[in-house]
Amino acid sequence: MPELEGQTSINDFIPAPTPVEVREPTDAEIAAFFAEQDDAGEDPEQLLPSTLGDAVLVGHYEDGSPEWHDARFKGIGGSEIASILGINNFRSRYILWMEKAGIIPRNTDENPLFEWGHRLEPVIIQKFAEAHPEYAVLPGASWRNKDRPYQLANPDGRLLNRETGECEILEIKTSMTGVGWGPGPSDIPAKYVAQVRWYLDTFGWHSAWICVLIGLGDYREYRIYADPAKTIEMRDAAAGFTYSLQQNIAPPIDGGEDTYTYLRERNLSIDPKAKVTLDTEIVELVATSKANLAHAEAEMLRAKGHLLAHMGTAKTALDADGKVIAARQAKGEGAVPFVVVK
Repeated sequence: MPELEGQTSINDFIPAPTPVEVREPTDAEIAAFFAEQDDAGEDPEQLLPSTLGDAVLVGHYEDGSPEWHDARFKGIGGSEIASILGINNFRSRYILWMEKAGIIPRNTDENPLFEWGHRLEPVIIQKFAEAHPEYAVLPGASWRNKDRPYQLANPDGRLLNRETGECEILEIKTSMTGVGWGPGPSDIPAKYVAQVRWYLDTFGWHSAWICVLIGLGDYREYRIYADPAKTIEMRDAAAGFTYSLQQNIAPPIDGGEDTYTYLRERNLSIDPKAKVTLDTEIVELVATSKANLAHAEAEMLRAKGHLLAHMGTAKTALDADGKVIAARQAKGEGAVPFVVVK
Protein backbone atom coordinates (compact mmCIF):
# COMPACT_ATOMS: atom_id res chain seq x y z
CA MET A 1 0.00 0.00 0.00
CA PRO A 2 1.51 3.39 -0.95
CA GLU A 3 2.18 5.89 1.78
CA LEU A 4 0.57 9.32 1.57
CA GLU A 5 2.97 12.18 1.04
CA GLY A 6 3.97 13.73 4.31
CA GLN A 7 2.78 10.78 6.43
CA THR A 8 5.08 9.06 8.87
CA SER A 9 5.06 5.61 10.41
CA ILE A 10 5.16 4.61 14.07
CA ASN A 11 8.37 2.74 13.25
CA ASP A 12 10.12 6.09 12.87
CA PHE A 13 9.60 6.69 16.56
CA ILE A 14 10.21 3.33 18.27
CA PRO A 15 13.67 3.52 19.82
CA ALA A 16 15.71 0.60 21.04
CA PRO A 17 15.20 -0.09 24.77
CA THR A 18 17.61 1.94 26.90
CA PRO A 19 18.55 0.57 30.34
CA VAL A 20 17.69 2.96 33.14
CA GLU A 21 19.94 2.59 36.18
CA VAL A 22 18.11 4.58 38.82
CA ARG A 23 17.42 3.40 42.36
CA GLU A 24 13.72 3.44 43.11
CA PRO A 25 12.82 5.38 46.26
CA THR A 26 11.18 3.45 49.04
CA ASP A 27 7.47 3.86 49.76
CA ALA A 28 8.34 5.79 52.91
CA GLU A 29 10.60 8.17 50.96
CA ILE A 30 7.87 8.81 48.36
CA ALA A 31 5.22 9.47 51.00
CA ALA A 32 7.56 11.80 52.91
CA PHE A 33 8.44 13.72 49.72
CA PHE A 34 4.83 14.42 48.79
CA ALA A 35 3.93 15.29 52.36
CA GLU A 36 6.67 17.96 52.25
CA GLN A 37 5.30 19.30 48.94
CA ASP A 38 1.79 19.54 50.39
CA ASP A 39 3.11 21.43 53.41
CA ALA A 40 5.08 23.80 51.16
CA GLY A 41 2.12 24.44 48.87
CA GLU A 42 4.06 23.41 45.75
CA ASP A 43 2.36 23.50 42.36
CA PRO A 44 1.41 19.86 41.57
CA GLU A 45 2.35 20.46 37.92
CA GLN A 46 5.98 20.45 39.08
CA LEU A 47 5.70 17.07 40.82
CA LEU A 48 6.72 15.02 37.79
CA PRO A 49 9.74 12.76 38.36
CA SER A 50 11.69 11.57 35.31
CA THR A 51 11.04 7.94 36.26
CA LEU A 52 8.19 6.39 38.18
CA GLY A 53 7.86 2.68 38.79
CA ASP A 54 8.65 0.94 35.49
CA ALA A 55 7.95 4.06 33.43
CA VAL A 56 9.91 7.06 32.19
CA LEU A 57 8.38 10.49 31.65
CA VAL A 58 7.63 11.53 28.07
CA GLY A 59 6.08 14.90 28.92
CA HIS A 60 3.11 16.72 30.36
CA TYR A 61 0.81 17.89 27.55
CA GLU A 62 -2.68 19.32 27.45
CA ASP A 63 -5.26 16.80 26.26
CA GLY A 64 -5.96 17.24 22.55
CA SER A 65 -2.90 19.41 21.89
CA PRO A 66 -0.58 18.63 18.93
CA GLU A 67 2.10 17.51 21.40
CA TRP A 68 -0.40 15.19 23.09
CA HIS A 69 -1.39 13.62 19.76
CA ASP A 70 2.26 13.25 18.71
CA ALA A 71 3.18 11.52 21.97
CA ARG A 72 0.27 9.09 21.59
CA PHE A 73 1.19 8.35 17.97
CA LYS A 74 4.71 7.25 18.89
CA GLY A 75 3.58 4.06 20.61
CA ILE A 76 0.52 2.15 21.78
CA GLY A 77 -1.69 3.89 24.32
CA GLY A 78 -4.56 2.70 26.46
CA SER A 79 -7.39 3.30 24.00
CA GLU A 80 -5.25 1.81 21.25
CA ILE A 81 -4.68 -1.46 23.08
CA ALA A 82 -8.48 -1.75 23.19
CA SER A 83 -8.53 -1.32 19.40
CA ILE A 84 -5.86 -3.98 18.99
CA LEU A 85 -7.90 -6.36 21.16
CA GLY A 86 -11.00 -5.62 19.06
CA ILE A 87 -13.05 -4.07 21.89
CA ASN A 88 -12.95 -0.38 20.94
CA ASN A 89 -16.15 0.56 19.13
CA PHE A 90 -14.72 3.94 18.11
CA ARG A 91 -11.60 2.72 16.28
CA SER A 92 -10.97 -0.68 14.75
CA ARG A 93 -7.67 -2.54 14.68
CA TYR A 94 -7.55 -2.21 10.90
CA ILE A 95 -7.93 1.58 10.90
CA LEU A 96 -5.47 1.97 13.78
CA TRP A 97 -2.88 -0.01 11.78
CA MET A 98 -3.49 2.11 8.66
CA GLU A 99 -2.93 5.28 10.70
CA LYS A 100 0.17 3.99 12.48
CA ALA A 101 1.64 2.78 9.17
CA GLY A 102 1.19 6.27 7.69
CA ILE A 103 -1.16 5.06 4.93
CA ILE A 104 -4.07 7.25 6.02
CA PRO A 105 -3.93 10.50 8.00
CA ARG A 106 -4.36 10.35 11.74
CA ASN A 107 -7.81 11.37 12.89
CA THR A 108 -7.24 14.16 15.39
CA ASP A 109 -10.69 15.72 15.10
CA GLU A 110 -12.29 16.25 18.48
CA ASN A 111 -16.05 16.06 18.75
CA PRO A 112 -18.11 17.97 21.36
CA LEU A 113 -18.34 14.89 23.59
CA PHE A 114 -14.54 14.75 23.85
CA GLU A 115 -14.38 18.50 24.51
CA TRP A 116 -16.92 18.44 27.32
CA GLY A 117 -15.48 15.27 28.78
CA HIS A 118 -12.16 17.08 28.99
CA ARG A 119 -13.75 20.20 30.49
CA LEU A 120 -15.44 18.13 33.20
CA GLU A 121 -12.32 16.20 34.19
CA PRO A 122 -11.14 18.70 36.86
CA VAL A 123 -14.61 18.75 38.43
CA ILE A 124 -14.76 14.95 38.64
CA ILE A 125 -11.19 14.77 39.96
CA GLN A 126 -12.09 17.29 42.65
CA LYS A 127 -15.11 15.16 43.62
CA PHE A 128 -12.86 12.11 43.98
CA ALA A 129 -10.28 14.06 46.00
CA GLU A 130 -12.95 15.29 48.41
CA ALA A 131 -14.26 11.75 48.88
CA HIS A 132 -10.78 10.25 49.33
CA PRO A 133 -8.53 12.42 51.50
CA GLU A 134 -6.29 9.38 51.96
CA TYR A 135 -4.88 10.06 48.48
CA ALA A 136 -2.71 12.83 47.07
CA VAL A 137 -4.05 13.47 43.55
CA LEU A 138 -1.22 14.22 41.13
CA PRO A 139 -0.94 15.11 37.41
CA GLY A 140 -1.24 12.26 34.93
CA ALA A 141 1.21 13.26 32.13
CA SER A 142 2.56 10.98 29.37
CA TRP A 143 4.77 8.00 30.19
CA ARG A 144 6.58 5.16 28.41
CA ASN A 145 7.54 1.76 29.80
CA LYS A 146 11.33 1.63 30.14
CA ASP A 147 11.59 -1.97 28.86
CA ARG A 148 8.82 -1.86 26.21
CA PRO A 149 9.25 1.57 24.58
CA TYR A 150 6.09 1.20 22.50
CA GLN A 151 3.94 0.90 25.65
CA LEU A 152 2.48 4.29 26.57
CA ALA A 153 0.31 5.56 29.40
CA ASN A 154 -1.60 8.85 29.50
CA PRO A 155 -3.61 8.64 32.72
CA ASP A 156 -5.87 11.48 33.74
CA GLY A 157 -4.29 11.45 37.17
CA ARG A 158 -2.00 9.59 39.54
CA LEU A 159 -2.78 8.76 43.14
CA LEU A 160 -0.41 8.45 46.06
CA ASN A 161 -1.70 6.82 49.22
CA ARG A 162 -0.56 9.19 51.96
CA GLU A 163 -0.22 6.39 54.52
CA THR A 164 1.27 3.51 52.51
CA GLY A 165 3.08 5.36 49.73
CA GLU A 166 1.41 3.08 47.14
CA CYS A 167 0.87 4.61 43.71
CA GLU A 168 -2.32 4.09 41.70
CA ILE A 169 -4.00 5.26 38.48
CA LEU A 170 -6.96 7.64 38.33
CA GLU A 171 -8.99 7.63 35.12
CA ILE A 172 -11.97 9.91 34.45
CA LYS A 173 -14.91 9.16 32.13
CA THR A 174 -18.21 10.80 31.21
CA SER A 175 -21.31 9.21 29.75
CA MET A 176 -24.57 10.75 28.62
CA THR A 177 -26.64 7.57 28.92
CA GLY A 178 -24.73 5.26 31.26
CA VAL A 179 -24.89 2.37 28.78
CA GLY A 180 -22.33 -0.24 29.81
CA TRP A 181 -21.94 1.21 33.31
CA GLY A 182 -23.73 -1.09 35.72
CA PRO A 183 -24.21 -1.09 39.48
CA GLY A 184 -21.65 -3.81 40.15
CA PRO A 185 -17.92 -3.26 40.66
CA SER A 186 -17.12 -5.04 37.39
CA ASP A 187 -19.92 -3.51 35.28
CA ILE A 188 -17.61 -1.31 33.22
CA PRO A 189 -17.12 -1.16 29.43
CA ALA A 190 -14.37 -3.64 28.58
CA LYS A 191 -12.36 -1.08 26.61
CA TYR A 192 -11.89 1.08 29.71
CA VAL A 193 -10.80 -1.87 31.83
CA ALA A 194 -8.19 -2.75 29.19
CA GLN A 195 -7.06 0.88 29.03
CA VAL A 196 -6.47 1.13 32.76
CA ARG A 197 -4.77 -2.26 33.00
CA TRP A 198 -2.45 -1.19 30.17
CA TYR A 199 -1.55 1.87 32.23
CA LEU A 200 -0.97 -0.25 35.34
CA ASP A 201 1.35 -2.54 33.38
CA THR A 202 3.25 0.48 32.02
CA PHE A 203 4.08 1.56 35.57
CA GLY A 204 4.17 -1.88 37.19
CA TRP A 205 1.39 -0.86 39.61
CA HIS A 206 -1.46 -2.97 40.92
CA SER A 207 -4.65 -0.93 41.33
CA ALA A 208 -6.61 1.95 39.86
CA TRP A 209 -9.81 3.95 40.17
CA ILE A 210 -12.19 4.77 37.33
CA CYS A 211 -14.65 7.59 38.04
CA VAL A 212 -17.56 8.28 35.70
CA LEU A 213 -20.14 11.06 35.61
CA ILE A 214 -23.32 9.84 33.93
CA GLY A 215 -25.64 12.57 32.71
CA LEU A 216 -25.27 15.49 35.08
CA GLY A 217 -25.85 13.89 38.46
CA ASP A 218 -24.87 10.23 38.62
CA TYR A 219 -21.29 9.97 39.88
CA ARG A 220 -19.79 6.49 40.28
CA GLU A 221 -16.45 5.00 41.27
CA TYR A 222 -15.03 1.64 40.22
CA ARG A 223 -11.96 -0.22 41.45
CA ILE A 224 -9.74 -1.96 38.88
CA TYR A 225 -6.87 -4.34 39.63
CA ALA A 226 -4.04 -5.68 37.51
CA ASP A 227 -4.70 -9.13 36.04
CA PRO A 228 -1.54 -11.14 35.19
CA ALA A 229 -3.31 -13.28 32.56
CA LYS A 230 -4.86 -10.25 30.85
CA THR A 231 -1.52 -8.45 31.03
CA ILE A 232 0.18 -11.25 29.09
CA GLU A 233 -2.64 -11.19 26.54
CA MET A 234 -2.27 -7.43 26.04
CA ARG A 235 1.51 -7.56 25.78
CA ASP A 236 1.37 -10.34 23.20
CA ALA A 237 -1.28 -8.51 21.16
CA ALA A 238 0.70 -5.25 21.26
CA ALA A 239 3.96 -6.98 20.33
CA GLY A 240 2.27 -8.71 17.39
CA PHE A 241 0.74 -5.43 16.26
CA THR A 242 4.09 -3.64 16.46
CA TYR A 243 5.79 -6.46 14.56
CA SER A 244 3.14 -6.26 11.82
CA LEU A 245 3.91 -2.54 11.45
CA GLN A 246 7.63 -3.17 11.23
CA GLN A 247 7.07 -5.87 8.59
CA ASN A 248 4.36 -3.87 6.77
CA ILE A 249 1.83 -6.70 7.16
CA ALA A 250 -1.65 -5.20 7.36
CA PRO A 251 -4.22 -6.96 9.57
CA PRO A 252 -7.27 -8.56 7.94
CA ILE A 253 -10.33 -6.43 7.29
CA ASP A 254 -12.48 -6.45 10.42
CA GLY A 255 -16.06 -5.62 11.25
CA GLY A 256 -15.42 -2.12 12.55
CA GLU A 257 -17.80 0.56 11.35
CA ASP A 258 -14.86 2.87 10.67
CA THR A 259 -13.22 0.13 8.57
CA TYR A 260 -16.37 -0.20 6.48
CA THR A 261 -16.65 3.59 6.09
CA TYR A 262 -13.01 3.89 4.99
CA LEU A 263 -13.39 1.13 2.39
CA ARG A 264 -16.61 2.71 1.07
CA GLU A 265 -14.96 6.10 0.64
CA ARG A 266 -11.78 4.74 -0.93
CA ASN A 267 -13.44 4.30 -4.35
CA LEU A 268 -16.16 6.89 -4.97
CA SER A 269 -16.69 6.19 -8.66
CA ILE A 270 -18.53 3.21 -10.18
CA ASP A 271 -17.49 1.73 -13.52
CA PRO A 272 -20.70 0.21 -14.98
CA LYS A 273 -18.70 -2.09 -17.29
CA ALA A 274 -16.25 -3.43 -14.70
CA LYS A 275 -16.67 -6.88 -13.10
CA VAL A 276 -14.54 -8.79 -10.59
CA THR A 277 -14.35 -12.48 -9.81
CA LEU A 278 -14.24 -13.16 -6.08
CA ASP A 279 -12.02 -15.68 -4.35
CA THR A 280 -13.79 -18.71 -2.92
CA GLU A 281 -12.92 -17.55 0.60
CA ILE A 282 -14.82 -14.28 0.16
CA VAL A 283 -17.81 -16.01 -1.44
CA GLU A 284 -18.01 -18.40 1.51
CA LEU A 285 -17.64 -15.54 3.98
CA VAL A 286 -20.59 -13.69 2.41
CA ALA A 287 -22.76 -16.83 2.38
CA THR A 288 -21.95 -17.67 6.00
CA SER A 289 -22.57 -14.10 7.13
CA LYS A 290 -25.97 -14.02 5.41
CA ALA A 291 -26.98 -17.26 7.11
CA ASN A 292 -25.77 -16.05 10.51
CA LEU A 293 -27.61 -12.75 10.08
CA ALA A 294 -30.86 -14.50 9.19
CA HIS A 295 -30.50 -16.76 12.25
CA ALA A 296 -29.70 -13.80 14.53
CA GLU A 297 -32.70 -11.84 13.26
CA ALA A 298 -34.97 -14.84 13.84
CA GLU A 299 -33.60 -15.27 17.37
CA MET A 300 -34.16 -11.58 18.10
CA LEU A 301 -37.78 -11.85 16.96
CA ARG A 302 -38.18 -14.86 19.23
CA ALA A 303 -36.73 -12.93 22.16
CA LYS A 304 -39.03 -9.97 21.43
CA GLY A 305 -41.97 -12.36 21.35
CA HIS A 306 -41.11 -13.58 24.85
CA LEU A 307 -40.78 -9.97 26.01
CA LEU A 308 -44.21 -9.00 24.65
CA ALA A 309 -45.80 -12.08 26.19
CA HIS A 310 -44.38 -11.29 29.63
CA MET A 311 -44.74 -7.48 29.62
CA GLY A 312 -48.47 -7.28 28.99
CA THR A 313 -49.41 -3.61 29.12
CA ALA A 314 -46.21 -2.57 30.95
CA LYS A 315 -43.98 0.03 29.33
CA THR A 316 -40.64 -1.15 30.74
CA ALA A 317 -39.02 -4.52 31.49
CA LEU A 318 -36.20 -4.80 34.04
CA ASP A 319 -33.79 -7.49 35.19
CA ALA A 320 -33.39 -8.55 38.83
CA ASP A 321 -30.92 -5.68 39.45
CA GLY A 322 -33.26 -3.03 38.06
CA LYS A 323 -31.46 -2.61 34.74
CA VAL A 324 -33.75 -1.73 31.82
CA ILE A 325 -33.86 -4.60 29.32
CA ALA A 326 -36.65 -3.51 26.98
CA ALA A 327 -39.46 -0.98 26.53
CA ARG A 328 -42.76 -0.99 24.66
CA GLN A 329 -43.35 1.99 22.36
CA ALA A 330 -45.91 3.15 19.81
CA LYS A 331 -45.57 5.62 16.93
CA GLY A 332 -48.80 7.39 17.74
CA GLU A 333 -52.02 7.18 19.69
CA GLY A 334 -53.89 4.04 18.71
CA ALA A 335 -50.87 2.54 16.90
CA VAL A 336 -49.86 -1.04 17.62
CA PRO A 337 -47.01 -1.07 20.19
CA PHE A 338 -43.65 -2.64 19.44
CA VAL A 339 -40.79 -3.58 21.75
CA VAL A 340 -37.32 -2.01 21.78
CA VAL A 341 -34.44 -3.94 23.33
CA LYS A 342 -32.10 -1.66 25.26
